[in-house]
Amino acid sequence: MGKGSWLWGLALFCIALPSAAEAHWRYTRYGMTPAEVIAASGGKLKRGTGQPGPEGTTNGATGRFEADGYSYAANFFFRQGGLVEIRLDLDGEENCLRLREDFVRIYGQPPDFRQSIVSHWTWRDQRWGNRVRLLSLARYCQVQYVALPAGDAPE
Repeated sequence: MGKGSWLWGLALFCIALPSAAEAHWRYTRYGMTPAEVIAASGGKLKRGTGQPGPEGTTNGATGRFEADGYSYAANFFFRQGGLVEIRLDLDGEENCLRLREDFVRIYGQPPDFRQSIVSHWTWRDQRWGNRVRLLSLARYCQVQYVALPAGDAPE
């Protein structure tokens, strides 16, 4: 491989990395409208409840999501018409411990862990520009994805 082809390969690799504006989760990009998220889901999602969500958001899309042996109720939250948060409620209380172990394998030990009535594990997914939070309360387990702040997101 010549010097020129190596530089081209490096340039293509750098272009392929997501920027803060391109941070995403699976088939979505933050900032997408509810209609765009529903279309990107390939028919797996439908219009959300429109109910208020966390921190001034609105539930704009909802449905089922399955991946890596897990099944979830998925809710997508929007602010000013753009996607800002994805929440996945895990099916099967027995799967929460296994999911947490999988996240530790993927992201490493969480840099942020808090435990009270609800246990919070938080990771920064630099590759895709997400803050990933796993919440666990007795028999309930939820995964939350939000875009990393601009200073934390990949450039």
